[in-house]
Amino acid sequence: MEPRLNVLLKQHQQLSQEQIQSLQLLQMTSVELQAEIDLILDNNPLLEREESLTEVDETSISKNSDNDIQNSSEEENSSEPELPLEAMYNVWHVSSSETSPIENIAVETNFREDLLEDLRFLSYSPRDSFFIVCLIEELDDRGFLTTPLDNIARDYERIAKESSVHNVSLADWKLALRRLQSMDPPGIGAVNPVEAMILQAERLNKNGLISDEILTVIEKILREDLLELARHNRKALIKDAHKKSELLDEVLAVLSKLNPYPIRKTSHTPQYVQPDIIILRHNNQFVAKLPTGLYQDVRLKDKDEAREISTNIGQALASRYSDEARSFMRGLLARQETLQKIGDTLVREQKAFFTDGPTSLKPWKIGDLATELGINDSTVSRAVDGKFVLCQTGMYELRSFFSTAGVKSGDPSQLSEELSRAQISALIAKLVANEDPAKPLTDDALCTILQARNIEIARRTVAKYRELVGIPSARVRKRH
Repeated sequence: MEPRLNVLLKQHQQLSQEQIQSLQLLQMTSVELQAEIDLILDNNPLLEREESLTEVDETSISKNSDNDIQNSSEEENSSEPELPLEAMYNVWHVSSSETSPIENIAVETNFREDLLEDLRFLSYSPRDSFFIVCLIEELDDRGFLTTPLDNIARDYERIAKESSVHNVSLADWKLALRRLQSMDPPGIGAVNPVEAMILQAERLNKNGLISDEILTVIEKILREDLLELARHNRKALIKDAHKKSELLDEVLAVLSKLNPYPIRKTSHTPQYVQPDIIILRHNNQFVAKLPTGLYQDVRLKDKDEAREISTNIGQALASRYSDEARSFMRGLLARQETLQKIGDTLVREQKAFFTDGPTSLKPWKIGDLATELGINDSTVSRAVDGKFVLCQTGMYELRSFFSTAGVKSGDPSQLSEELSRAQISALIAKLVANEDPAKPLTDDALCTILQARNIEIARRTVAKYRELVGIPSARVRKRH
């Protein structure tokens, strides 16, 4: 075979550095943005903080910051085109795909998303995968499956039919649970911490890391003598180990490495919330404002100072700092304009909420807002994530104003109309407020009432919404 030289031409997506930075600034919360501003002020000598500004100053900076930055550099690259707001997020170079550039920015995933991703690589049929996906949805935030399988089977009976999964039996759910429990992290899908540790020990035994004898003693201690284990009562525990001291030592060594919680939150740092959008009432009209000072407390140093800095550090380094400052200021301006548009649209679309409260929240989707702004759905999703709205009735997560998939109104006049999380939570809170304290409504009872009102919702979803608004369980609420 004679050697040949082949030339392959292909296209790939490539975001400019300025577009990447704009997307990252858009995704930040107010607290994160303030930290980012502090960081760039420390690292870029051409930027400084404006301590006090009037409304006129804010408007002036919003309109003229780009021109100020352009005038600061002795050597400006004039070949770079100006981009409108939409292009800051939607346009990239050398691309033939319709995929949004926001998809190229990494996002933190949760354990449910990790499990679903792992499931894609397992050789299960679509039918088998359906049951596992449902169980993953039912896991609580610690990775436990606390809802009995027969309740889950009943709750998902209709969904199974709609998904063309027929002839479902409890055995299907039991098999799906065993398969879920075989996934990582070990102990996932357990009922409680004890079962989680037993599942982990069984995994170690299956992999040949501990003997059958050690596994048997571990199960006996966890199921029957957990209190003695907590008391470090070796005299009581050695009976479970057939009075073999060495065996007990091996068992205790294994137990010390088992994790009672499959999913453990890694941080207990308090999360401070600052509003990203403020809704004010003016002349009987609601208007959206952005927090004063967050965007305008950073500016470029005046020409004389910039010229002196350029002389001291050299023209090449000064030019790099100028480019960095210009990119950062444009990203701030793009973020400001995007959130202002979101706030204006929110006031217009959800006026009833600000007038009458959460029960008047109308169905509204991320896609509707994306169409209104002329920006990709995923970009808007990142823009609203982690953001908060402050109004006269309190602080609300921006995402709570949008419809939640899977909770639908079955009213024939509003067929398949999705309801928002806030709206469902408000209905649950109202039902609980009017309940009999001696006979509080259980999650099953709340689910039945909501379904009777043509709201298609599962019991586990009711429990999640109840917990979100801080309502304790029926057992805790009961008063004699």
